[in-house]
Amino acid sequence: MMKTIPSKILLMGAISLVLTLGGCGTTSSTIASTSSSTTTSTVAQTTSSNITLNDQSVSITQAGTYTLNGTISNGQVIVDVGEGNEVRFQLAGVDITSKESSPILIKSGKATIELVSGTSNTLTDSVYNENADENATIYAEEDLVIEGEGNLKINANGNDGITSKDDLTIKSGNIEVQAADDGIRGKDSLTIDGGKINVIAGGDGLKSDHETQGSIAMNGGEVSISAGSDGAEAYKTITINGGKLNILKSYEGLESEIIMINDGEISIVSSDDGINISDSSSTTSEGMMHRNGTASGRILTINGGKVTIDAGADGLDSNGAIEMNGGTVVVFGPTDNGNAALDYDETFTMNGGTLLAFGSNGIAMNVSNGSQNSVLIGLSSEQNAGAKFSLVDSDGNTILETTPTKAWSSVVVSTAGLKLNSEYRYLVDGVEAGSFTLTSSVMSAGTSGGMMGGHGGMGGGRPSGTPPQRPSW
Repeated sequence: MMKTIPSKILLMGAISLVLTLGGCGTTSSTIASTSSSTTTSTVAQTTSSNITLNDQSVSITQAGTYTLNGTISNGQVIVDVGEGNEVRFQLAGVDITSKESSPILIKSGKATIELVSGTSNTLTDSVYNENADENATIYAEEDLVIEGEGNLKINANGNDGITSKDDLTIKSGNIEVQAADDGIRGKDSLTIDGGKINVIAGGDGLKSDHETQGSIAMNGGEVSISAGSDGAEAYKTITINGGKLNILKSYEGLESEIIMINDGEISIVSSDDGINISDSSSTTSEGMMHRNGTASGRILTINGGKVTIDAGADGLDSNGAIEMNGGTVVVFGPTDNGNAALDYDETFTMNGGTLLAFGSNGIAMNVSNGSQNSVLIGLSSEQNAGAKFSLVDSDGNTILETTPTKAWSSVVVSTAGLKLNSEYRYLVDGVEAGSFTLTSSVMSAGTSGGMMGGHGGMGGGRPSGTPPQRPSW
């Protein structure tokens, strides 16, 4: 039975909710109600604006600020305050389980969830009706912001962990998500400004899947992802401006039509491509260039940051173009000859930064052009993982060196230290393996079977299995 509750009330029990409405006194309007088929509560007037209930669902119908703590063993917090209205609720130590739907379901209203410092909060779901829209442990129809210094654990046994149908922003908090399908999903956009986030997902770790504007932006924080599908996938753009992103397991690490890396520390382990600039159904008139200067509009741009990739297939794969202007990129790419550390359809313009891309020698690709010199070095035999690669100049100065974590037989090198008409030697575990004179800005050395142009690989197939069905909105 649903109860109409005045704005100043107290219900005794196991979970409490505190309401603050600025400038409001006692009112008879329905702002929150509780329901339970097994529990009866006593209603009384109080000036503390507290609601306490025992294993009951909470329905919030008026904008304001709410504080929740306690336990619901099978129920929900439902927010329905009207489209565009703002609601804020503080999780101050809750344990909410719902066996049929979302533990926190925001049907209407722009919501902010604050994780109160010093508290731990757990939300758990079970299964969902396949026709239901609310297919996440926290589900919001409108914009959703998560912040605070507390802890939040999501056990999304049914489908997704956290979903906003509009824009989802995480500003801070210690958040752990285990999800049967996608971990954290903002349909229109997903923005991470801070916090410490750990995602274990059967599907994508981070996702934004609006067909024309889906975007992911990371400006700070620390994010760790283990995903059965992509580490982070956005249908339109991914932008990384800072923070630490550690993709421990994925099919493809980052996937989007446009990816820009300006800063931050990024580590990717993928069974297929490390970073993939995906194809798109959108087209432009024949012969026209897109605003980013590419024929297709699809591009990976690296302006800064540090990127390390361990890829089972292509390291950097673009069904468009690649441009590198700064930062450091180290790729430990494929050991088979059917993939390459670098793979692109249009151009790879190398203007600055440091690039080391290790892989097999079968279809190895160099960059195509740019203002910074590059060389593709091929070896006649495969080198073992752990065999240190060094590049030294004619005076014996080390230009760069690193120790690949995988077997390799080719490497693309580009750094500001490479000078035209200078001689260089490359060493494996301190033993000279070859030498060359840099006679052009893009050249090959050794026994490379590499290619100068792009051919844009398709990669392997998606992981097997059937993920939970997603609603078609």
